[in-house]
Amino acid sequence: MSLQEVEKDIKIGVDCLHSPCPYTFPDGYGTIYVNTNENLSEYYRFFPIDGGNVLTVSSGGDQILQAVYYGAKRIDSFDKNKFAIYAAKLKIAAVKALSQKEFLNFYNYAKFRENFSFNLYKKIRDYLDEETAMFWDAMYKAGFISWHGYMTFLSSRFDRTAERYDEKDNFWMTKTLLENVEITYCHSDIYGVLDSIQSDLKYGAVFLSNIYDYLMGWGKKNYPRFIMKDLNSHLNPEARVAVYVPHHNEGFNYEKYIGQQELDRKVYVYERRG
Repeated sequence: MSLQEVEKDIKIGVDCLHSPCPYTFPDGYGTIYVNTNENLSEYYRFFPIDGGNVLTVSSGGDQILQAVYYGAKRIDSFDKNKFAIYAAKLKIAAVKALSQKEFLNFYNYAKFRENFSFNLYKKIRDYLDEETAMFWDAMYKAGFISWHGYMTFLSSRFDRTAERYDEKDNFWMTKTLLENVEITYCHSDIYGVLDSIQSDLKYGAVFLSNIYDYLMGWGKKNYPRFIMKDLNSHLNPEARVAVYVPHHNEGFNYEKYIGQQELDRKVYVYERRG
């Protein structure tokens, strides 16, 4: 990432924080989802992750960390929201830098009062790459840790996946496994990400979150066909792809699903064909 790109990202972030009214993000940027609202532990355990390659959305970093916990050796992440990539890098650095209690405080899982504490951030900063540190330094200087900063920059904070971090053994296992995992980040939508993947790279598990929700009815490329054809060439013979689909779209042509009743949608599973 060039210095000019980081400076552009910082300017957009500062403009967002200083906006007196709801901010309209430029294309390629958006609100940060600090914590996922997906019950990741309910379905990640059914995927062939251990010792293999994983492709996932970046989001706020929870999808990446869950794959780390289940033993992935390489994780390629992508997100069309540039801010989400900065957020994912911050969370992964936080796991490396902080104790379990400090981590829970920083992300407000335990409803303590240190969330996004600058003192804790100073510990995390040593584990960030230079560009990401520049971005978050600028966000803190611009008033990120304020009520207005939270309301304009962050989504509502969920704690649906807190069990992975609340359990001490799970947290420390994730911290340990992070030492030997290769993680890459790509600023791209789902269709462009294939251009960044090595031609001979194969994945055992792919997690596409609720991208289908956003693409449905927008006149985009055929999303199911993209998964079954274009993505298929990058899947191992035993690979599985998770796609969140709303309950009301029962016509989605995948045979298996894992119920997500409380979220009013399902995790459909596509298995590699041919």
